[in-house]
Amino acid sequence: MTGPKIKTVDSDRRFSLLDNALFVCILVVIVLRTTFTEAPSAQASQISGAINDTVYSLCLSAILIFAPLLWLTARLFAGRFSFKFTPLHLGLAIFLIAEVIATFYASNKRSAITASLTMLAPLIMTPLLARLLDTSAKIKILLIVIISLGGVAAWQSAEQYFVSNNIMLEQYKNDPESILQPLNIQPGSLNHMLLEHRIISKDVRAFFTTSNSAGSFAILAVFASIALFAELLKIRKTSNIQLVNLILAASALVIVLFGLIITRSKGAIAAFLIALVVLAMLLLIKHRKLSKNIILAGCVIGFLTLIPVIASYGLKHGRLPGGNSMLVRWQYWHASAKMFLDHPFTGVGPGNFTTSYRLYKPPEALETVSDPHCFVLSTLTQLGVLGLAGFLIFVLTPLWKTSLACPELSRRDDPIHLENTPAPNFKKLAFISALVPVIAMLILRPFLLPPGTASSFDEKLYVFFTDYLAPAAAFAVAFGLIAKSLQITLITGSGKSRQWQIAFALQNTSLTSISLFAALLAVLIHNLIDFAIFESGVLISFCALLACLMSLNNTHLPSIVHRPSSIVHRLLSVLCLLSTVLCLFFFFTFALLPVAKSTSLINQARRPMSLGQYLVAHNILDAATEADQLSPDAPLTNGRLYLQHFNSPIMPQQQTLDGAEQALFIAAQRNPNDSRCFESLAEVYYIRSRLFPDQNEMWLNSALNSIQNAVSLYPGEADSHLRLAQIADELNQTDLALKHYQKTVEIEDGFREMFKQMYPGREVFSRLGNDKYSLAKQRIQNLLPKSPQP
Repeated sequence: MTGPKIKTVDSDRRFSLLDNALFVCILVVIVLRTTFTEAPSAQASQISGAINDTVYSLCLSAILIFAPLLWLTARLFAGRFSFKFTPLHLGLAIFLIAEVIATFYASNKRSAITASLTMLAPLIMTPLLARLLDTSAKIKILLIVIISLGGVAAWQSAEQYFVSNNIMLEQYKNDPESILQPLNIQPGSLNHMLLEHRIISKDVRAFFTTSNSAGSFAILAVFASIALFAELLKIRKTSNIQLVNLILAASALVIVLFGLIITRSKGAIAAFLIALVVLAMLLLIKHRKLSKNIILAGCVIGFLTLIPVIASYGLKHGRLPGGNSMLVRWQYWHASAKMFLDHPFTGVGPGNFTTSYRLYKPPEALETVSDPHCFVLSTLTQLGVLGLAGFLIFVLTPLWKTSLACPELSRRDDPIHLENTPAPNFKKLAFISALVPVIAMLILRPFLLPPGTASSFDEKLYVFFTDYLAPAAAFAVAFGLIAKSLQITLITGSGKSRQWQIAFALQNTSLTSISLFAALLAVLIHNLIDFAIFESGVLISFCALLACLMSLNNTHLPSIVHRPSSIVHRLLSVLCLLSTVLCLFFFFTFALLPVAKSTSLINQARRPMSLGQYLVAHNILDAATEADQLSPDAPLTNGRLYLQHFNSPIMPQQQTLDGAEQALFIAAQRNPNDSRCFESLAEVYYIRSRLFPDQNEMWLNSALNSIQNAVSLYPGEADSHLRLAQIADELNQTDLALKHYQKTVEIEDGFREMFKQMYPGREVFSRLGNDKYSLAKQRIQNLLPKSPQP
């Protein structure tokens, strides 16, 4: 049997075009994900302007997932198959298996599927991007993109710090309802108080959900800028670099560094300073690979050593040393440790942390979070031990194996060398790499950020410039100026034959590798106390620089290009094509289309809901429930809407209660760990006990069973305990009622003490409400056994 035919020049050109096209597509996704907030719903609802668009996230994830499949299929059909199994692929495979297992056991499987794909996509992208970064031009362009995005984030942070945060604060002082209503926050509620605290604190977060996430991304941009500037300084004596270009590179470094500082993220700044020390040490030490591995091993051992110290201190004092941020982190971590011990191998499922956290949350804690603020605990709780093992293998082995040296990059099937990329080729690829993301931003941002209340031409023009044009223009200008800083003048010949030629400083030395290593290490250190690494924009940028580090050290390339026999080659090609088609089918059928249909219908139902057209809204929500057979969102919304208009004369009360029960029952089936379903079901049964006096006891017992389910899922919710106590009181179950009245008061007292501890000097806020609190205390006095009179 003979192998595939030898490549032709035309096939080389076609593959070069395909590689460049996929490279630009990945850059577009990086740009989009770092300039638009993709936030978990629990966080997005508390942040003005943040939008949780699941369909948008899934579409971007699809590009990252199917790009490698397209690349591999094209290579197989062309007979250019080459592969080297590395620990990176092992970690990716283990992580994928963990996600499948965790999704199978997850309570909310729709949330688990969406979160799994969103988290998995950048990891799948990494090996492909490492292969695509086969020239110095592409490596420099990737670094320029990250630096430019760091500049855009710094501009956005400065705008928030100096302008928009002050405007929002004034708007809140003058008209609080204008801020609270779009976020569906009730005045006087705990969420109201937390939002007010965030507005007053003037959180600077760029395009991310928190300042800590903006800080993590800024770390990546700063070290990418350090790499670029250091390379220019290194060759300044041997190349004719104009002073203005050095100033441009230095200015880019200062701007992205300013973007890090203005976030005021203590964790990010501390991690950055640690990474600077690591950078300096590696630059000064000769045996860099050994020293780097000692540093990496020291970080791992140090973290493992700190675990029992932190646990001992936290268990003894009920908090960690430091301010409120460390106090609440101990609450997150302690609860997460309990969650992990209950689900060590399967986890609770990706995207299911918030629902599960309610079971373990300390009753006195102020916040219910969607992540434990530690990437180790986040992975353990959601994916189990297998998921953490896969993620650590994926992340740490490239850092361990890199030599921090930069041999000349080349491919056996691509003779282009790093130092020999012609200037026109670099200009052309750089121009496309800047133009396509800018076009994508200008097209998509109006759909992602609609003008909202802007009505007049002046208001619409202002929105166009600030929300749509300004970020795209800032990226384009930053990209052009940073690319210009790489321009150098080469002198060839001598005497009268001397010629000047424009070129670009595209060489990558150990300076770039060391800078990228320091950046990745800093983000990992920072995310031991935060969740930023799992925010889409940070994770894809982290994976992009990880791929860049791998490409600089050739740790992923096959030492031998395997030429399979024609039969094996054809079989692999057909299997790859079939796998790609099947993946596309399952992705669209089970992931994208149901979510797109359901999300669209839920959005359509919002207008008739606000106008009081409840019958129309119910029909639309019923269609949304059918469109996505896994999501509990539509039926839960539908059931609550029935209860909301129960007293209105729109439909018979019996029909309203039947509709509510059916919708809530579906929601509970789709997410049996969500206490909200059972709280609402208890309300349905309680109303029935009032409508049908002859069946009063039966319906009260049904309400009692439902509210007990809710309490078992969320034992720290004082309202549920109070409701349980009241229903038990009506059933004359005195002991049960007294127990839960006492638990209600205990939870509220604990909350008030925690509030005083975290916000000394402020008026004590009641989460339960003073009327309910007084009622519970009064019933305790009435139900307690009376002591005999002397």
